[in-house]
Amino acid sequence: MTPAAASVAAATAVATPVATLPSRVAAAAARDFERLRNESSDLQMVKRLAWQLLAASESGRSFALWAVGVMYSATGERQVVAVSHHGAGYVPPGIAVPTDLRMAWADPIISDSFRQRWTGNLDPAATLVAYAELKAGESAAWRLGAAATTWAEVNALMTAAQRWGTEWAACSGMNMPGGIEKQALTVGAETTHRLAGEFPVLANRVAELKPRGLDQRAAKLITDALVSEARLVVVTSSTMPGESRLPANFDNVWPAAAESTVSAAERARFAEAVQQQWLSVGIAQPGWDQERSASIDTEYRGQWLISRALEAVLGWIADPGTDGKPAELPMADIVYAAAHAHLDGRGTGWITDLFVQAERHRL
Repeated sequence: MTPAAASVAAATAVATPVATLPSRVAAAAARDFERLRNESSDLQMVKRLAWQLLAASESGRSFALWAVGVMYSATGERQVVAVSHHGAGYVPPGIAVPTDLRMAWADPIISDSFRQRWTGNLDPAATLVAYAELKAGESAAWRLGAAATTWAEVNALMTAAQRWGTEWAACSGMNMPGGIEKQALTVGAETTHRLAGEFPVLANRVAELKPRGLDQRAAKLITDALVSEARLVVVTSSTMPGESRLPANFDNVWPAAAESTVSAAERARFAEAVQQQWLSVGIAQPGWDQERSASIDTEYRGQWLISRALEAVLGWIADPGTDGKPAELPMADIVYAAAHAHLDGRGTGWITDLFVQAERHRL
């Protein structure tokens, strides 16, 4: 090879990667387009919902992991279901539920054994697939057609794909499309408050109490009940006798918040303590490194109950509006926190009993 030919060959070898870069990008884009084109409308829908729930969680007070699925019965009925990794599918404050979305944990099929195994499970997709197993055993023979998770663990969805042919996708903040609106899941025409979406009977009772001037009385009874139980958890779970897990300024906030105004400084301190309690709940969450055990479950359930009690109290001390008037009591949020406070399956009958007690007090 002549020197001139060699120099041309060398230049070509160096230039080739740069020259082909646009074609490589185009090829990758074509593959992505083909993959998206082949996705079913069901998979695209659950992915969008998963991203919307993730975005709403990131912009709220408490982060949550989500799994969303669409299920079909043998007769062609269709359900869209979702589950978070908190408690028994708890929906964090500020997130409204799409009207056509069902929360899996609200299904009467949930048994005590299911609750014992899957409450507080870190992997929402695994919980969703376990729920799908329950539904598959019903006479309607439900099948999980498509599912999306916002958590990195996808083994459960791979198993579902093998069993039912489930389409699945992982939807993280890293691959979230730019068009996902962080405020898409606020209460509006196509969404409803989390209480109404999961506990419609309780939501109706709340709506009946307010016009009769009984909402504050009922909310105080519920909050007092939660606080009393949280204090018991503090006593029985403390590492030292008398040690408290409640915020240091708790007694300055409750029951004062139900009777008078709490200062802005106290409100700020308490709100920060509520956030710290969320961290404690996250640390105690089953499924990090250790095998699930009775002691881990007990710790998590105790921390969870405290967190829900603090959430209820926090509802009483919201910052005043721009006009200086006290904020409206978020009765529905207080009731929702109470409905999710106990992870032992005791139900919500105790809340209904307190509604009746509030009504009798007025007579």
